[in-house]
Amino acid sequence: EHLNGNIPYIGGEPMVYYALHQDCYEAAEILARNKDLENLSLTNESGQTTLHLALQKNCVGVVEGLLQQTKDIGLNLCAGIRSSYQAALHMAVGHGLVDVVKAMLQRDDIQVNLHDDNPNSGKTALMQASGQDYNPDIVKILLQRIDIQVNLRSHNGETALMYASQH
Repeated sequence: EHLNGNIPYIGGEPMVYYALHQDCYEAAEILARNKDLENLSLTNESGQTTLHLALQKNCVGVVEGLLQQTKDIGLNLCAGIRSSYQAALHMAVGHGLVDVVKAMLQRDDIQVNLHDDNPNSGKTALMQASGQDYNPDIVKILLQRIDIQVNLRSHNGETALMYASQH
């Protein structure tokens, strides 16, 4: 049975966003796997996309469905959720979602060296995985990327290695 996930609700967000917002996770997962979805990179007033909301609510099935989309899903947009200003990869690192990080890194449109937009931080996903949200599996996965830049510095002038030595 085919569901039309492109009918916007009153606020204008895609139906999958609305389903997540209303805690209808099973419906959101079904909708997220619909290959005809559009407008997935639309953001709310805090810059949050459907992908950000799915990560915030730890709905891995919805995240996986969204990552299978071939269209723009706002993967590299930084959302101001609770003043974190993080892209989806940073959020997945923060939640310790190893399989989600792997899936994100398979996408051609991922910017693995993207700094978060937090004016007090400016960390990359590698810095985050090496420091406060230390996860050796995620660090290893990120370091396998040939385009990872290990010597980038945060707004505080620290590298991933410096963060790792502090934790």
